[in-house]
Amino acid sequence: MPTLRMKRKNKLRDRIQGIPIAPNLVTSASLFCGFYSIMLSINGQFQKSAWLIMGAVFFDMFDGLVARLTHSQSQFGKEYDSLSDLLSFGAAPSILMYLWAFQSLDRLGWAAAFLFTACAALRLARYNIHTVVTDTPKGDFTGLASTAAGATVAAIVLFFHEFGLSPADTYPYSFLLTQCGLALLMVSPLPYRSHKALNLAARRPFYIMLIAIAIFTLIILNPEMMFIIGFGSYALSGPCEWTWKKFHRQPAGEPGIETKGPESGPGKTGE
Repeated sequence: MPTLRMKRKNKLRDRIQGIPIAPNLVTSASLFCGFYSIMLSINGQFQKSAWLIMGAVFFDMFDGLVARLTHSQSQFGKEYDSLSDLLSFGAAPSILMYLWAFQSLDRLGWAAAFLFTACAALRLARYNIHTVVTDTPKGDFTGLASTAAGATVAAIVLFFHEFGLSPADTYPYSFLLTQCGLALLMVSPLPYRSHKALNLAARRPFYIMLIAIAIFTLIILNPEMMFIIGFGSYALSGPCEWTWKKFHRQPAGEPGIETKGPESGPGKTGE
């Protein structure tokens, strides 16, 4: 008759054997990029550190896709992805920005860096448990995704290095306000469009393909410029869309307007 210890050992073995490999390897690659980015920031290699955060963004975009294609979505993968995101898009960008621009601000600098990390953790926790009730359409994000927030920080560093500028050339409080603004957007109730809602298999007009090719070409020609334009615009899209809807709201009862009840937050398996 098997002992309790043997039962626990067998149960643990079954859990380990049941972990999906393919998507979690992609998540591990994102985690590695975030960890290595921190190492490079400590060594003063800020440009390389920012590029590694962009690498983490690339891998983070595909771990969920790999899970769906291989039908290997799991609660373990969801939690592992969130832990990876906290390091790669919460801690790594905070350390990068602190060592690059905030050290002269002393306590105010590390407080802003901590605020960004804490808000990233709160954003991921809220996303996982889905306790926030909003009128966000299904498929959208509630608050700025931590991936986009971390990528915006990395894009700022890459942009300044591309044009040979240093943080000393700009008033340091502008970086601090940007960092705090991104942190607050992560925990805000503002709706953000999700790239995962795009149906790439659907038929589109021919000009859409031309636009996509043009954007891809511009990214190749000057990725630093396109990164800050792209991620910066996305970060601002939430408050801009909210403001537009608030001040251009159509009168109640007008034809074509449907009353929409509150819905829960996004129902995906990862950001």
